[in-house]
Amino acid sequence: TGRHMFIPFWFIPTILIIYLLAPVFLAIDRRPKLYWSLPVLLVAGSLMHLSTLYLNVWQDTANMIPVYLLGMAVSRFREPALATIGKYWHLLLIAAIALIVADVLSGQGGRVQSALPFSTEHGMVDFTYLQKVLLSLWVLQFLARREASAPASTSFWWRAADRLADLSFGMFFLHMYVKGYLLDPLARRFSHLPLARW
Repeated sequence: TGRHMFIPFWFIPTILIIYLLAPVFLAIDRRPKLYWSLPVLLVAGSLMHLSTLYLNVWQDTANMIPVYLLGMAVSRFREPALATIGKYWHLLLIAAIALIVADVLSGQGGRVQSALPFSTEHGMVDFTYLQKVLLSLWVLQFLARREASAPASTSFWWRAADRLADLSFGMFFLHMYVKGYLLDPLARRFSHLPLARW
């Protein structure tokens, strides 16, 4: 269940379930019309929050599956997806910024975690969930445009980005410790500031 693990490892049981569901995802990918359900699934994911302290692996998996399916859809329809995202990248960025503002004004302070799926104890909609979806699409089109203008083999920027991508999995495990032992104490020290919770 992951209950015995340190919090940074919470996603390991979740991703294991997603891997075990590979035949289901393959069946979906073979029926591309099913990807039209993504808007509804992403809204549902923003309403079904991650579990408190990541203790409910089933709830966390259900929260993450729509994002996983979005990644599958963008991968399957890479060129038309990037073209569409590129056409509307300004709107994606504006919507993501609006969701950040909504997150701050609502006092959510980042990802919403709830003891029960679809709970409203910390707000109904997880604004950060939707904001991350939009920003991930924006980053994909940003990288695709940069890739077209700068050859990956000769660009310092691409080599640095490639190295960061190689390290990102390990950085995930460390970020909770940096947050818990460095950033959270700083936030508590400056908790009188208006945006401290955010």
